[in-house]
Amino acid sequence: MVALSETDKEILNMIQLDFPIDARPFQVLAKRLGLSEEDLIARVQAMKDLMIIRRIGGNFSPDRLGYYSTLCTAQVPENKIEEFTRTVNAYPGLPTITCGTMTSISGLLLSLLPGSRLPIAWKKYPGRPGYPPS
Repeated sequence: MVALSETDKEILNMIQLDFPIDARPFQVLAKRLGLSEEDLIARVQAMKDLMIIRRIGGNFSPDRLGYYSTLCTAQVPENKIEEFTRTVNAYPGLPTITCGTMTSISGLLLSLLPGSRLPIAWKKYPGRPGYPPS
């Protein structure tokens, strides 16, 4: 277990709870913490290197934005996982997925606006790698 400084804990809390919408968000956070922007970025990078931070990005509530969501899985032969991933990722409006080689089950969460073209995209999928499951 990695011991974090109080400053690093504050940085984590601010990133999770109050990340600024700004052209220079790290500069805004640094100012709030009394740090230089460079120091804050170095601290964030160090926490990323230690895998304390895996990613920084938005987390939205699809239902509050008028989207609907569903979790989808597909059984794909292991030798077709890369091709399946490329095929799904080629459809505009679908989220980008990544599939590891540790399993032949691929899971993805779809969040789409009502009336989107999801059903049309999936109707085109039969005959592609991994369909139908063997």
